[in-house]
Amino acid sequence: MIALTSVVLGLLASLSSATFVTLDNNCGYQVDAAFFPTVEFNQSQTGGFALTSAHPSATVLLADNYDGEIWGRTGCDANGNCESGGCPGGESCTAPLDTYATIARFHLNATNGLDEFGVNDGLGFNIPVTITPGPGCKRIPSMCGSSVGSVDCTNWGNEGNGCGDTNYCPTTVAYTVTFC
Repeated sequence: MIALTSVVLGLLASLSSATFVTLDNNCGYQVDAAFFPTVEFNQSQTGGFALTSAHPSATVLLADNYDGEIWGRTGCDANGNCESGGCPGGESCTAPLDTYATIARFHLNATNGLDEFGVNDGLGFNIPVTITPGPGCKRIPSMCGSSVGSVDCTNWGNEGNGCGDTNYCPTTVAYTVTFC
């Protein structure tokens, strides 16, 4: 009984420090979500998976203090070779991307209980990407003066609302990353 209680408490503790990120594919074609470092999906660690028209949405968990990137890959074959957004490791990335892609960047619990996040195309643009913070983020000003709402990159050259900016929300907030 004590062992079971320890397992349950450990699971609850890990979930309480994790941040939920919902991924939505609105592109009308398959986008392979990619992560570096890995995230938790279906109770295992992964560096990526396909978001298809049959399954266009998924929720992943980012570990407390996660400092990494999420991006969409396009034109991927069964071996994980992609036209854009490719990475070492095939379908499940084992290192950062090695081609161009629009990046959703997260650094959780980065400063005084705040998450840093933003979308940028500094490594190249492949598809529009939007990050929408969930309830609990009350337009906290970023250090460069912009405010938080949806943040997106819609085209090459940092076009969009807050593309290239760093934004902040309390660490307890969940996020949605939308492709297209």
